[in-house]
Amino acid sequence: MPAARTEGSSPREDQTVARLMRRHFIALAPEDSLLDAFQLMRFARLRFLPVVRGDVLVGFLGFPDVLASVLQELSGRSPPGTPSLAAMPVAQVMRPPVETVVPATALADAAASLVRAATGCLPVVDPGGPGPRLLGIVTETDLLRAALEREPRLLP
Repeated sequence: MPAARTEGSSPREDQTVARLMRRHFIALAPEDSLLDAFQLMRFARLRFLPVVRGDVLVGFLGFPDVLASVLQELSGRSPPGTPSLAAMPVAQVMRPPVETVVPATALADAAASLVRAATGCLPVVDPGGPGPRLLGIVTETDLLRAALEREPRLLP
């Protein structure tokens, strides 16, 4: 059974990230505090957040990175002069995005990129302009659902 198509999409688009990407997502700014990021991630049950300046992707924050900083502060092992979590900007902990994809990326290629990145999600970007403009996010769950659409008998 072919994958479900969105209205106005072509069969070719059905096999690309454009169909799956989440266009509504939460993002952080580099100057947001790590404490705010930690609380947001816990409240919204997110494992990763893109970091943007305007709409340009500048980094990626994973829950393990935030948790390491929280545990370091709680254990009293923060290096001298390290700001508290409330004063520490996200930019101090974020990583550059390892892998990104464009909307026209084939789902199989996106899945391979996701495996390489080992992050649980991929930022979908428009690579032109002054930097990669963040358009959306595709997660491992999105890709698994797309794969299961081809095998509806496996869906709960």
